[in-house]
Amino acid sequence: MGAEVIKIENAAGGDPARGEGRLKGIPIGRYNAYFEQSNCGKRSIAMDLRNEKARHLAHKLVENSDVFVTKLRVAGMERLGMDYASLSGVNPGLIYAIGTGWGFRGPARNRGAFEATWFCHMRVGVEPG
Repeated sequence: MGAEVIKIENAAGGDPARGEGRLKGIPIGRYNAYFEQSNCGKRSIAMDLRNEKARHLAHKLVENSDVFVTKLRVAGMERLGMDYASLSGVNPGLIYAIGTGWGFRGPARNRGAFEATWFCHMRVGVEPG
């Protein structure tokens, strides 16, 4: 829809979905339909955000971004310095969106989840919690 999207992927192999979703026994060419469905038009960069230099580069990307979206757990984003408080300090006008399969309150809030409907639990522009 006209947005330039840069996806930060895991440095150790990128997005695991790149190798998933191929139809068994049915050749679909060089494209992975499962991966393309969610990543069509995105540019990607692989980096280990536990590394200070990679985190610095990610913060430089955020400086010039309008929106930051993640589906990683809140506690993990805090450990990586990619939480709302950290990134809004880099770019005060940033819209920060985080999705979780378990919501933001209750005993399961820091459990991992993977679902195609993670947006249903997304909060945009507010500090998670």
